[in-house]
Amino acid sequence: MAENAAAEDVLRDRLTELLEISNIDAAIKVLKENTGNGKIIDPSDTPKLENFWAGVGNFYLKRAQLENAFKVYKEMFETLLRLQEQESARYHKGLSLYNIGNVLFRQAFHYFLYSFVEDTINQKKFPEESLSAKSLQSIFKVSSEWLQQLSADTLAKMPDARNPAKVLADLNISSVPAELWTLEYAMQEIETKLRKFIEGKLLSNPEWWVKQVPQEVRKSVEDKINESSEVLWFAEQPTYPMDYLSFPHEYIRIITCDDCWKTFEPIFGHKAIIKGKLTGLGQIRHKIAHYRKISERERQMFEETIKWLDDRLK
Repeated sequence: MAENAAAEDVLRDRLTELLEISNIDAAIKVLKENTGNGKIIDPSDTPKLENFWAGVGNFYLKRAQLENAFKVYKEMFETLLRLQEQESARYHKGLSLYNIGNVLFRQAFHYFLYSFVEDTINQKKFPEESLSAKSLQSIFKVSSEWLQQLSADTLAKMPDARNPAKVLADLNISSVPAELWTLEYAMQEIETKLRKFIEGKLLSNPEWWVKQVPQEVRKSVEDKINESSEVLWFAEQPTYPMDYLSFPHEYIRIITCDDCWKTFEPIFGHKAIIKGKLTGLGQIRHKIAHYRKISERERQMFEETIKWLDDRLK
């Protein structure tokens, strides 16, 4: 265990040195050399994958260097695809990538979507064997049928379709086309809005976090912050407590605790109602995050709950 920790520290130091001198190619090379079954970055170990690969990608993303960030993710996906094809790899397709962060993941999706359209334009056919097509299907769970239709729509615009970004805009593809991605984006928005709403309502007490938030929630958040400070080696990590709340349970505990409920009762009416709404939303959110099919009734409940919350958080 100590040897592993020491090796990780050496790797972090090396990557930090390379990032400080903006040597992205050398950093990617180091990442690839240390990624694999039995290596420091085991593809089956989600936190390791997140801390190292997504750490480097986030380093560039925070500095608005999108091309460099996309290059890191592209290399990561290519590396994982290659390892996945090897019998010795213990990487479970797609699973480890969910935790690199929804925003980063969606931007990476757009990179491959853009590349797919570009491949279609250049090849003048459905680029079935291209990296972009294989990655979209295997990593992002986009169906071959949808890609073929997108390819056909792109080709139908020939010879004018020369700008992949314009093609995506013309086809009204402004986000991930899959239904689950649309729902996930709505979930991100309402969770962020709820977090800000809770804080805004309690801020009248300067010591609201200590005086009003239940002790078990504060302890849970403190543990998460401490854990992040130990394993996440890049500097731009959030340290604000509200960023570490677990949805929906810790939101429910804050809203319905005795010290806070008097503030939220006029807004939500009854504890049972807000508990039921957030618990149901959390269950559907879990299915969306793990790409599990949701029923039409679940989708309807999801949309109704989002609207119910949105109306009250204004």
